[in-house]
Amino acid sequence: MPRAEFHPGNLSFCAVPPASPSASSPLCGHNMLYYITPKAPAQSKSHFYARRAVCRARRRGFPFAAVCDIMLLLVPLRAAMRGAPRGMPRGQKGRASLFSEGAFPMANNEQDKRPRAPKKANTDTVSFRVVASLQRGANDAVAVPHRGPIPLRLVVNAFGQLLYRVGFETEYVVRCFWRGLRRATAGARRWAVLAAKTVAAPFGLFFRSMWRDLSAPFVHLAHGMRHLKAEKQADSGTSSIAFIRSGVQKHRAVLAGALGYLLPVGALAILVFTVSQVLGANYSLAVEYKGDIIGFVENENVWEAANSLVRERIIASDETDQAWNAEPVFTIRAVDEAALSSASYLADTIVKNSSDEIQNATGIHVNGQLVGVVTDGAALQQVLNDTLAPYETGGEFHRVTFAQEIELVPGIYYTSSIEDISAVTDALRADPTYLQVKITDREEYDDVQPYETITQESDDYYEGTQRVLQRGRNGRQHVVADVTRVNGEEVAREVVETTVLEEMTPRIVVVGTKSYDFATSVGHVGSGSLSFPVPGYSYITTRFGQGRHRGTDICAPAGTPIYACAGGTVVEAGWHYSWGNYVRIDHGGYYTLYAHCSQLSVSAGQAVAQGQLVGLVGNTGNSSGNHCHLELWLDNSGSYYSLTDPLNYMTP
Repeated sequence: MPRAEFHPGNLSFCAVPPASPSASSPLCGHNMLYYITPKAPAQSKSHFYARRAVCRARRRGFPFAAVCDIMLLLVPLRAAMRGAPRGMPRGQKGRASLFSEGAFPMANNEQDKRPRAPKKANTDTVSFRVVASLQRGANDAVAVPHRGPIPLRLVVNAFGQLLYRVGFETEYVVRCFWRGLRRATAGARRWAVLAAKTVAAPFGLFFRSMWRDLSAPFVHLAHGMRHLKAEKQADSGTSSIAFIRSGVQKHRAVLAGALGYLLPVGALAILVFTVSQVLGANYSLAVEYKGDIIGFVENENVWEAANSLVRERIIASDETDQAWNAEPVFTIRAVDEAALSSASYLADTIVKNSSDEIQNATGIHVNGQLVGVVTDGAALQQVLNDTLAPYETGGEFHRVTFAQEIELVPGIYYTSSIEDISAVTDALRADPTYLQVKITDREEYDDVQPYETITQESDDYYEGTQRVLQRGRNGRQHVVADVTRVNGEEVAREVVETTVLEEMTPRIVVVGTKSYDFATSVGHVGSGSLSFPVPGYSYITTRFGQGRHRGTDICAPAGTPIYACAGGTVVEAGWHYSWGNYVRIDHGGYYTLYAHCSQLSVSAGQAVAQGQLVGLVGNTGNSSGNHCHLELWLDNSGSYYSLTDPLNYMTP
């Protein structure tokens, strides 16, 4: 084959006549095929490695080749998008180019007189071959220029062809994978069936042989029965029993073979049944108490709970306060789960079986104190009812009860504390307060409605001054009340309803709030105008106003001197049922009182000076200890509203 070679730039071109144009040729011209090979002396490392990668990828097949084609195709695409290389004429600037003009000279080896761009790396050669190989047909492959720019259309065609090949190769690989998977599955199924047949064959032979041995006696029996029936129809004279006996003797070996299978199977079934019954049985503790089985418990904690319940139910009398504890005997038994006993059931059973120690009884309590215990609580209740019966009248609002709180408490008591009902009745009647009867009746009557007092404050009057603006007048009302009597004496009265028959008139009192001018009389509050009556003793046991206390109590030993707080005239000096020995001094509009004195040193009408001895500390009258009771009156009325705290006007 004629061959023309030339080496422009870094590439070597060889031209040969085409045998037949095809789409798979690297480059296709009109009359020649151009093969591009790197020029050996000027081959760069990047071109060498790229070409070697493409060759290896093509040998490996999809998807390596497709990936490499995509990578190599990016080079001409980038060049086409960026435009023509430098030095191209102005008219060709708009055309997309993939290779510089110097990279691929013309096939006729004519030198282009135009300025050439710098030579590009050998990767353009690989890209050129990729673009040419990815065209749809021979005509498209011929359209790829030998040198200069490659049109964008050809690059797009190359991409389309590449995508088609990718899809085709993908479908091919998937189909190959699916066919291989089906072949592998079918092979595995055949091997599994073969293995199953190989393993199951001996078992099948064993079970067929066992079935023949087991069914042989029944087959021979059925055959003998048919033969016996035929002989009876023929009236051969042979008895049925003799025929059966001869058949059994004849086929003794068959029966022995069947029993050789049946006996082990029966033994195995009995063993399985026994083990299942033993393992599935519910084991519990049988509780034996005083020789009797009283129940079954899951564990000893249930018994302890029952024992605790019994101890809580026991009501010990005052004479018997002993600890009680039951001692059972436990044995393991297999029982149904429904037969297990609860703690409350065991507690009741323990009480029934312990009548020699404890038993159910009824105790009678009066005001919370146990008086006696009897076994028959109903009889004791009847005794109480008979005691109340004579007082019953049957009235709608008539109620009869005991004056004391009597309660019947059923429970578990120690047998030693239980008494006869007659003894308990005698104990109740021995104390007359136990069975006192309380009778409540409803009564209606007219009663006085007491007037109420309304207090009003006014600064028109001095402090401690009271003026009655309106006198009070009692009213009348109809009262419905429940009256309770014990032994004929009234102990309580509860008003149920009141109806006003005549309205009461309230009493209105005005209380003065105007302050005195103490600059000319007593002195300002806290100014010390009043001297302390018991010098050297400042301990106050009760202050003014505490529990409506009228004065101030100054604690001091008996016989301690009491001095006048201010000068004035003694208006009272004597004995009072509450104050004992007391002295009251008029200081010109206000008064001081000294009470509970053991001895008086002044008399009525006597003039005294501030600090003069008026008496000695004592404990007379309504007093609980030695002290001086000091009061300060703002007027001569002596009412509680006319009093004030004397400590506000003195310095102890």
